[in-house]
Amino acid sequence: MILLSYILFLTSIFLIFLFDRIQIKRNWYDPLYAFLILNAVYVSPLTLRYILNLPVEGNVTDLFYKIHDIFPYAVMANTLALFAFYFSYRLTNNNLLTNYIIKTSKKIEKKKLNFFLAGWLATITGASLFIAASQGHGGVLSVLLSGYAVTLAFTESPILPLSLSILTSGSFLFLANYSFKKEKASIFLSIAVLSFAFLIQIILGRRAEIAVWGLSYIIYYSLIIKPISSKKLIIILTSSFLFLNILGLARQANYESFDTVFDNINNQASLSRENKSDFFYTLTTGQFVVPFETLPILMDDLKFSEMQFGSTLPSIVTQWIPRGFWENKPYGLSNWFMRRFYDSSAPVNEGRQFYYLSEGYINFGFPGIILWGLLWGFLLKSISILLEKKNNNLILPSYIGSIYCAGLVTLLANDLTGFFVAFPKNTISAFLTLYILLLLSSQFKRK
Repeated sequence: MILLSYILFLTSIFLIFLFDRIQIKRNWYDPLYAFLILNAVYVSPLTLRYILNLPVEGNVTDLFYKIHDIFPYAVMANTLALFAFYFSYRLTNNNLLTNYIIKTSKKIEKKKLNFFLAGWLATITGASLFIAASQGHGGVLSVLLSGYAVTLAFTESPILPLSLSILTSGSFLFLANYSFKKEKASIFLSIAVLSFAFLIQIILGRRAEIAVWGLSYIIYYSLIIKPISSKKLIIILTSSFLFLNILGLARQANYESFDTVFDNINNQASLSRENKSDFFYTLTTGQFVVPFETLPILMDDLKFSEMQFGSTLPSIVTQWIPRGFWENKPYGLSNWFMRRFYDSSAPVNEGRQFYYLSEGYINFGFPGIILWGLLWGFLLKSISILLEKKNNNLILPSYIGSIYCAGLVTLLANDLTGFFVAFPKNTISAFLTLYILLLLSSQFKRK
């Protein structure tokens, strides 16, 4: 039964891709392609583990055997959601928000905004905030040497991860300046700032941030500078994937020194060359194994009385309220899931990744899965509109579109608050703030 459901699932992905490709030749960075690939990436690990009769290991859920019987129905529900998604994707056209972003950008960016200055502001502000916020956790050195255990410090001081996002956005602003003025200093600063930000993220073992920012930079560059060739793209993506796998195996908490960080990476790279399976542990026992488990677990054990019937949606608004103003603000579905199915006394900052369709099920049961497929089709087609060729060289649509397309690797392992709150807050807010400041300053100068 599981094998049959998996074959139907993969066949559906292929047919959707083939049908769409025959009718429309999209750019490689179109969200549709990322969505189809990531669906396969998230569904396959647990499915293949059942088919090949592999044991529970790594991050594989302890409920693996308990959900065996319901699992094929979860895969089939996901398949139906794919068709609902594609139906919505094809029907969605320009909407008020995408129209506003595109038209406003065309009007504003004719004024030749000073993106060079904005790049420096972002870089200096991000670095300064990181240094200042680190003082409450023993200083910059202490924060960096905490490795991936820095998650606790980031939870206690949200300004720390935000400062790194501000710093990284400086790289995108420098690249925006290069797209207009073709000054070599801008492209040099863009690469330098991005490299510095990535070095920090590597030490901290924050692979998701490296993946999202790195891929978004590639898409952004392709949109506002020039397209990257398929050959170069394949080399970059393949080498990056392998490196991030090695980083995941090598990362640890509380390093003794910076030498330890890079020694661990070198040692793990050597071990991985001997054991080829280590190169793909992310896909077999790592983070990609976790999210899809939530759908069959909910389908197997969630009582009708526990369904939310849309009550999770107001959190899209309430999660924007800082915890300093609302101390008892809920921590979201991932934490609820962790406490409900794994550990009732789990810390508030601990959770399991939450598959995007699982939120639909927890609200409305099986109809919710189809509804969420339709909803995500609308959302991602809106992102696709921002990335259309006719909008190339428009800075704001290109930035928002590229960051969201790259961010699908984490957004599909989240609920809607991730799409509407956490993700824009961490990746778009700094860029957008500086963009608005540039606009206001340009208007002030004319007066």
